Amino acid sequence: MTEGVHYRFGPRDRRGLVAGQRTGQLVVLGVALLVAVLLVRSEHPLAFVGAMALVLAAAGVVWLPVGGRSIQEWAPVATRFLLRRRRGDERPFGRRGPAGERVVDASVAGRCFGVVLDRAHGTASAALSFGEVPFVLLDEAARSQRVGAWCAVLAALAERAGVVHRVQWIERVHPALGAPGLAPTPTTPIGRDALADARASYAALVRAERSANTHELILVVSIRAPRVACGLSAERAGLLGEELDALAERCRVAGLAPTGPLPADALARLVRRFGEARPNDRFGATAPWPTIGERRWDRVRAGGLWHASYWVAEWPRQEVGSDFLAPLLLSGTERRTISLVMAPVPALAAQRAAEQARTSRVADAELKRRHGFAVSARAHREDEAVTRREVELAAGHAGYRFSGYLTVSAETPAELVSACSRLEQLSAMARLDLRRLDGEHDEAVATALPLGWGCA
Repeated sequence: MTEGVHYRFGPRDRRGLVAGQRTGQLVVLGVALLVAVLLVRSEHPLAFVGAMALVLAAAGVVWLPVGGRSIQEWAPVATRFLLRRRRGDERPFGRRGPAGERVVDASVAGRCFGVVLDRAHGTASAALSFGEVPFVLLDEAARSQRVGAWCAVLAALAERAGVVHRVQWIERVHPALGAPGLAPTPTTPIGRDALADARASYAALVRAERSANTHELILVVSIRAPRVACGLSAERAGLLGEELDALAERCRVAGLAPTGPLPADALARLVRRFGEARPNDRFGATAPWPTIGERRWDRVRAGGLWHASYWVAEWPRQEVGSDFLAPLLLSGTERRTISLVMAPVPALAAQRAAEQARTSRVADAELKRRHGFAVSARAHREDEAVTRREVELAAGHAGYRFSGYLTVSAETPAELVSACSRLEQLSAMARLDLRRLDGEHDEAVATALPLGWGCA
């Protein structure tokens, strides 16, 4: 753990309807208890045994974890997967459909930028591209200053929660196709200039990394566009352009260097590169979407690559420094995409949600106490997180809902297995708890694209 300022994430909120139990769990248990009562009242010799077996089976269905989820949670996932396989639907992104997504040019005050129109969700998204951001090379004081400046950017966006629908940053690593090999390192006579030797050695390392991989950093802003099926109106285009300009200026103040809004052709290439194993210019700017070619429970083929997606189920439980993601962001040569989707919450709505969460947790704790159930250490941590969030909101801080995703890509299933294993290890080093989205990979790959999808 680095010295200096540290940060702590609260545990994922697992608050349910009653005593921490979700609606689906209560329905399964209620039906099982009702049937058990009917069996007992039938006065059959084996009625009691059958009733007990049914109740135990229902308890296992709703509480027994299998791969991070209960059987009751896996049931709808498996059902949707089997229906899509039987239907043979090859549309991108599963049931959501690709027909409503296209990349178009928008013009505001003589400036053109690319916009992704999403008819299914009624949104319009545009992207800012960033150059190299040497965050991990900075000292702790400079990193803390950058983090504080980025917090100010998010706070300003949260004030526009009624306009800004989603904010998404995407960090992608893919092979630098066609990149030149490592050039000879210029040398100087020994003892002549030690600083020049060090610079030459560092330049060689940078060229070696670039020859193997390309890092892309994209920031996406999505706004609501209810009539997006008929195209982007001039009013919405102007609104999106204003948000991009304001965001770019705030990022510059925060020490970042955006290269400006991506035009339509660059935005289409960004989408197309996600699914291509080799350079491919056959797709036009308005139809760059990788088509789902083959669905498997543990992977999906989109474009010319196999993909597997993960959801960040838990962020670090312990206090971490501002560079806690460095093992995942900087290590490894695998082709992968990290996406963080954030939804700003209006101040009043965030405050009400925090108050309701605290009231609900107090009621759950009292209910467990009355029935003799102990309150777990995790529940205490969740109570602390809810109280801390309410205090922060009362102090004027912005509220966000956010969700993180990791998508791994490879040319063959064997390479995908190896890449997933490696990135799972790197994620563990970053103290992330990943959950593989088996059965949902055809939908989850959309979180790696500039659409603002993924945050419920």
